[in-house]
Amino acid sequence: MITRMAKVEMHRREAGRRKKRSVPLTKLQTPDVVKTVLRHPRRLEELLDMLGEKDLVLRGRAAATLASLAETRPERLVKALPRLRECLGDDSDYVRWHLFYALGALGARFPVATREYWRDIFAGMEDGSRVVRLVAGKASARLIAGDPEAVAAVYREARREVPPEIAALLPQDAPSAT
Repeated sequence: MITRMAKVEMHRREAGRRKKRSVPLTKLQTPDVVKTVLRHPRRLEELLDMLGEKDLVLRGRAAATLASLAETRPERLVKALPRLRECLGDDSDYVRWHLFYALGALGARFPVATREYWRDIFAGMEDGSRVVRLVAGKASARLIAGDPEAVAAVYREARREVPPEIAALLPQDAPSAT
């Protein structure tokens, strides 16, 4: 009888060592993906790969999740900025406006790290989609609220005049880019 108990205990220990299978992020809804990526930061790469999927629903879900992460844990997305920029040309308005939202949230929190992406955000105000223009405008407003002089400096460095849409958001005492 003692031998049987020892075998049962060994069996339990072996079962405890098994590695859990990870569920693909493509099978989860946005709140679950956010929780999973927060618990397992290495899965962020899998989420970013979803932006390249052919399926519009998966790309949209990935973009919505990234926008949510940009609000809750933006420090996790700073390294992913180049990948976000690549996807701003997506053919889906839904994907684009979520990415502009994420870039605006990251830019407001990390202005130095995101400064090279600000012109992309400002360019979103000229998008063909009204919703994307609105979200890009709100993202621009977040950047301007954080540092209006830096926004004007971005245009000075590019040797371009501040567009009227951006100039309207700048405080009157902010230096102009001309």
